[in-house]
Formats: sequence, C-alpha cells, structure tokens
Amino acid sequence: MYFLSGWPRRLLCPLRSSERPFLIEPSAQRFYLAVLSETQISIWSSRPSVLIVSYIESGKAAAQFGFYQLVEWKPDDSMIAVTVSKTHLSLLGARVKVTPGYKEEQCAPALTLEMKKPVDLEAPISCLQTLQEDLLVATADGYLHMLHWDSVSNGRRAVNLCTIPFSLDLQSSRGGPCLDLDGVHIREMEYCATLDGFAVVFDDGRLGFITPTANRLATDQLQGVWAADVSDGTCVAVNNKYRLMAFGCASGSVLVYMIDSSTGSMQLSHKLELTPKHYPDTWNKTGAVKMIRWSPDCSVVMVTWDCGGLSLWSVFGAHLICTLGEDFAYRSDGTKKEPLKISSMSWGVEGYHLWVISSTDATPVPDGAEGDEKLQQTGILQFQFIKSALTVNPCTSNQEQVLLHGEDRLYLTCGDPTQAHSVSDKSPSRDSGSPLSQGLSTLLGHKHWQVVQIHSTYLETNWPIRFAAIDWSGQCVAVAGRHGFAHYSLYTRKWKLFGNVTQEQNMTVTGGLTWWDDFVVVACYNFIDRQEELRLYVRTSNLDNVFASITKLQADTLLLNVFRNVVILFRADCSIYNQWLYLIVYFVIIHKNTTIVIKPAPLMLARVNHFREHSFLSRRIMLPFHINIYPLTVLFEDALILGTGQSECFALINARRNMEVPAVSRQHATLLFNTALEQGKWDLCRHMIRFLKAIGSGESETPPSTPTTQEQSSTGGFEFFRNRSISLSQSADSIAGGKFNLQKTLSVPSGPGERWCKDSDSAENLYIDMMLWRHARHLLEQIRLRDLGCFSAQLGFELIGWLCRERTRVARIDDFVTALKCLHKDFLWPFPVIPACSISSPLKNGRCRPGVFSSLYLFFLFFTFIFFTKCSI
Repeated sequence: MYFLSGWPRRLLCPLRSSERPFLIEPSAQRFYLAVLSETQISIWSSRPSVLIVSYIESGKAAAQFGFYQLVEWKPDDSMIAVTVSKTHLSLLGARVKVTPGYKEEQCAPALTLEMKKPVDLEAPISCLQTLQEDLLVATADGYLHMLHWDSVSNGRRAVNLCTIPFSLDLQSSRGGPCLDLDGVHIREMEYCATLDGFAVVFDDGRLGFITPTANRLATDQLQGVWAADVSDGTCVAVNNKYRLMAFGCASGSVLVYMIDSSTGSMQLSHKLELTPKHYPDTWNKTGAVKMIRWSPDCSVVMVTWDCGGLSLWSVFGAHLICTLGEDFAYRSDGTKKEPLKISSMSWGVEGYHLWVISSTDATPVPDGAEGDEKLQQTGILQFQFIKSALTVNPCTSNQEQVLLHGEDRLYLTCGDPTQAHSVSDKSPSRDSGSPLSQGLSTLLGHKHWQVVQIHSTYLETNWPIRFAAIDWSGQCVAVAGRHGFAHYSLYTRKWKLFGNVTQEQNMTVTGGLTWWDDFVVVACYNFIDRQEELRLYVRTSNLDNVFASITKLQADTLLLNVFRNVVILFRADCSIYNQWLYLIVYFVIIHKNTTIVIKPAPLMLARVNHFREHSFLSRRIMLPFHINIYPLTVLFEDALILGTGQSECFALINARRNMEVPAVSRQHATLLFNTALEQGKWDLCRHMIRFLKAIGSGESETPPSTPTTQEQSSTGGFEFFRNRSISLSQSADSIAGGKFNLQKTLSVPSGPGERWCKDSDSAENLYIDMMLWRHARHLLEQIRLRDLGCFSAQLGFELIGWLCRERTRVARIDDFVTALKCLHKDFLWPFPVIPACSISSPLKNGRCRPGVFSSLYLFFLFFTFIFFTKCSI
C-alpha cells in the first residue's frame, strides 16, 4: 500500500519575524503549492521542492482588510483566491514568466503574482470551493455565494441555507425544509464530482450533503440530505474515485459515508478510529479530528488530531501507519516523545510526498542576512512515501511479485534475475507446466529488495510516475509517467525508451498498463487524433509505433487487465469490453550484415459478444479477509496472499494440500503455527493443523473441506470432557498406563459433533504432536495455567495423558510457594488466611515425600483446569 521512506525533509521558508505559516493548499494538478501566513502567500514548486515566488501584503492593506485566512486555486492554476479576516475576498493572477533558454523539465518555472481588486461579501468568510469557472464561497451569515473567477464583471448569486430543503433522503427533501438551519452556517465543505454535490459540515456539528437538481446554483434548484444522530462534526474530505465522504468528529473518529443510489440518503460505510487494543494509552486522548486528506489516487487517507499525530488508513479502513504508537512514539532510550502537532498538510503529486506545516518554533535568521527587516526560517516538513503498484494499476491476474514504486525508483522482491531467467528459458510458456511455478515458489522466503533507478532521461520530461507493472516471470517492468512509457529488463539491466520523442509526447497512459507474454498492453489517449486507444508493443523490438498494434476505442478506459489471452477493459460508461489477443510473430532474417524485419498484419482483435455469466463464480470459492489486512500481491499458483497489517508484512496461508515441496511448506506453516499458538489465534491454529496434516498425506488431488462458520460452538470446549469419568482411587501409574477410556484427538471438529481421529502411525500427526507438546511444555514452564487450559480446550489437546508423562519432568513442582502464588494470580483467587495454630506442614515434619505431594498437587491442578474450562465455555 503506502509506506514511509526515510526521514522527512525540512524545507525552510523565509517569513517575517512575527509570522508563521498556518495553511498549505495544492493546485489542481499539485505541481504548485500555496503556503499562507498572516500577510504573505508563498508559491512552492513540487519538483524541485523550492520556493518560486512570494507576495507580501502591505501594512496599510492588512490594517484595512485584515489578515489572510484561506486560499483556493483556480483549476487551470491561473488565479488564486485569498480570504481575509474581515469580509473581503482577494484574487491574484498567477502567470508563468518565460525566459530565453528556459526548460520546464530542468528547473522550477518562474511565476509572477498580480493582485486584483478585492470583493466585499459583507460577512466573514468560512470556507471556499472551486468549481471550474466559478468559485463557491460560504459566509458566516448562512449564505452560499457563487462568484466568477473573473471577479465581479458577470455578477454573483447568493443562496440562503434556510431555503434549501433538507431531509434524511432526497425523495422526501423535495416536500419542503425538514432541517432547521436558522443561524447556522457552513464551517467546511468539499465538492464531489462523481456524486455531483457538496459534502458539508455545519458550525453546530451536523453533517450534510447538498446537490443541485440543475446546472445552475439557485434556491429552487438545490436539495440536501443530512446524517442522523451526528452533531460533533469538525471537518470533511471527499473521495471522488470511490464516491465516499469522510467526516471528522470531535470524538476523534472519522465517519465515512456513501450516498444510497436508490433513496439518496447518507449511509455510514465504516469508521476510522484508533482501538484500545493497539493504542491503549492514546486511543481516547487524541482530541477532535483536525484535518482529513485523501491521497491523489484516492487509495489512502491521512488524518491528524488537535492533540497532534498522523495516522494513515486505506480507503476501506485498514490501518497502515500511526505516529502515536510503536517506534514513532518513543525515543531510543525508551522515553516518550511529544506528538507532532500539525497546522496544515497536503499531499504532493501522485502521493509521493506529504507536505506538513507543524506548530513548532521557528529558527531566527541572523540580523543583516536578509536586509534590514528581521526574518525567520519556518520549516515545512516533507514526508516521503513509496506505494504498491496495485494502488493505481490493479492488474492482479499475472501479479506474483511485490512491486513498489517511488517518485524515481522501483522496489522489487523477485529473487535472483539470473536464475529466474534460466528457468524462463526452459519454460517459455506460462501454462507449460510446474517448473516455473516451483521456481516462483522459491521466492516466497526471499527478503532482498531490488532497487531499480528509473531512467533519468525519461523522468526529465515525464515525471511523475503514475503506473507500474511487472511481467509474469518477474524479469521485466514497465512504468508510465506524464507521457509515453518505458520498460526495463532485470536480466540485461537496461532501459528501453522511445527513440522518437514525438511519439512519446503524443500519447499518455490513462487506463493502466500490463504485460501479456512479451507484449506491453497499454490503454492510452492519442493527443494527435484525440482518440482513446489500446496499444500493444513488443518487448524485444525497438519501442516505436511501427512495431505496435493500435486499436481505437469508443470510450475512456478506467481499468485494464489481462486474463489468459483476453484483455478486459472497464470503461467510463460502466461497460466491460473484452477482446481476444493473438500472438504476433516477427520474422527476422539476417543476411550477412543486413537485418530485415518483416512486420506482420495488424493484431487480430475480436469482440466477445457472448460470455457465460454464471460459470465464473460457480467454479471458485470466495474467501473473506479481515479489513485490517491489505493484500499487496496474490500468488495464485500457490494460494498465498502477501499483505500488510499494522505496517508489518506477513503471509496469510490458505490451506492447500498440494503446495510447493513438503519441506518448504512445512517450514513456512510451522513458523505461522508457532506464532498463532503464542498469540492465542485459535481459528488460525485449527486451519494450520489441517494444512500440516495434509502435507505429504497422499491426498493432494482432493480439495480441503471449507471450514464452516459454526466451527467453534458454545459446547465445543466440553468435547474433551464429555463421556469421561475419572476415579480418584486410580494411581498415577495406572493413569500413565492408559487405563482411562479416553479417545485421543488432535484436531478440533469441522462442525458440531464431528471429530478427526488421530492415526498414531502418521508422521504428520507425530510432527503436530511434537509442536503441541513443545507449546504446552513452554506454558507449564512459565506457570501459565490459565493459558494452558484455554490451549487444551480450544485445540482438544490431551492434557491428562501428557501431564502424566511429564509428571517427573516439567510438571514436577520444585518451588511450591511460587507455583501457588502464580496459580492464585492467574485465576484471580484471593490468598487464604492461615491460622496461627496451623503452622506445621507435612513437608516440614518430613512425613510426606515430595514426589507423592507433587502427584497430589498435580491432581489438584488438573481439576482446576476442568473447573476453569467448564466455567469459561
């Protein structure tokens, strides 16, 4: 997903000695960022991250109109709107100053700012929102003003919030006003293009959504819905890609809403909040949510609170990063850090940077360094991120390696390219058999990251990188930036770029790119023909349109994927377009020193009109995954998912009986099984027991049974003690000799009333026995009797026979005082009060042997387990 990379950079911004920056706002394309202080607006460039130009308000104008408060960009970056603390709105024109010999890709552009005549709205301004050629302004008197960016030449319109009909859904809102908005104004708002409306937070904490019924903003053309039972809203941010609205609350939680397509009501999708399990010290001490910012690709959201801290979530609630816990919250000596308090933050281009203005003290500049006026250097923090290629380009059908990319480099985990290349030479076809699959399986334990620097020539004119893809063998990667694309071979360690720069600049990848055998498949837009196209380029040939197959498309492509020999396009008109791909063969004839390349006929593309709708789902088992796991890649051939949970990488293994070599499978499964035992993840333990029993059992062609949801019933813990009678008159020797009529079991039932019998001659069961015995011995050594009882009840562990066998080893009690104290502490029992007359003990008088006493105490502990298990279940 998204990962922090290195330490944040600190950018110094010269300001007046009495001022600090408090707001940062990016332009529409995020190539520029406006940093606002009380009397100064500074424009920064994203690449390189330098200050371009500053505009300082005069003291006379500041006294007349007030200090700067809010800033908003025009979509084409040609104008900037700035509000002041009183009632005025100022417009600044931004113009690029072209100088001789200037090249945009080599240095930051030169901008000039020109102040225009301010506009008086006769009320304090609370928030701004740009709408193409118009600017929507909310004022504290409860009005919405629509202004043109060319100031007052075309006039303006205003709408009173009290005249907008609000209800719980759009169907009933047409009947008239249902929400009392008298004396209420909009605190914060943001426009959602895919929902065609505004998500708003009122100053009384209520949440709403306003949508126009026509193309113009008028009283009779607006209607709204509001969220019930919420009155502590503080801020809002919208996700245009997934049509979601995230509202921050004073409680510290973030409520994510969606609009119901049938009724138009606001429905709660999920919450983003810290849990006491992972953040026991800070989960309820964050204060109100101060700011929410979605990444440019709409895949993650960053949240900050009044009390400080940064937290990153995925779009549907997987927690990725939080600076309030773990290594972020403590120094190397163990002392706790103060959380980073943030005034404003903004994502950079493509989410590679997070620009943060903190509320820390500024560093003064020595006198005379910047003229007569005393200045100070205030820092802007720039956090750097790398992200998974699947965030924007989710082509998972042929994705078996983890591929991450930053703004100028790629990170891959795909093993040794030389060995993989030799394997691919032996098995050129993906479906040819198992050697390649076995080769990929050996990459699972590979922890070395290969870092590939993207070619500087391509980055100069096409930064930032927007798409990345890796082929099925893990040896070729392709990247696409602002224009064109390039691909790289890990075996030859060479990049291949367009030889004709004009061809590169005349197309841009819009719907993604992927690999199909030795071809790069791209969904792109042709600037010359103004046409959406599907193109295929051969990897082994020069990167040129002469060696490409081009098909014109009728609609914009949103997503692209390849399944076997079929390319599937998801288009902007909500339709799915699929075509067959047929291999292109290039005949190369070498005669002496002359190479003749014979170009084949255009690629044959056939539209598939008939597709069986139900055959796909009926042949597959749908497995649910918890929300706190974000998959980075899927190993389809090995039934593995590599992902992240709480910013740690791990493997979630799904039970499959024919996976890898048994030794490698057993090694990975054993590591996961031991971790699950220690952490008490009993459901995972049961799955791993089934998996370990299936390794080498000779039933690889039989699929494992799908676990039912009733796997652990309320009476499952009594299965071990059911139909068993224990006589206290029996000795320990008879117990060890197996005179009890007990059924030996290892696995829990797959359903109520079912049990798996143990085959004592099975090597797999003996292997599982040894791991269970080792864990039970570990628990008993630490005198964790409560955990031992849970372990026995949950997994059906043979506690009686095992204790009898261990009675002279780990079950032997040497320190009775410590054992008794741990027993009382484990079960929260009060200590008994010993009378003064009863100070003699059998051990003190020598009338009782330690071995006999330990055996009696062993029975006491055993019935303690029985009592605890029955009470806990």
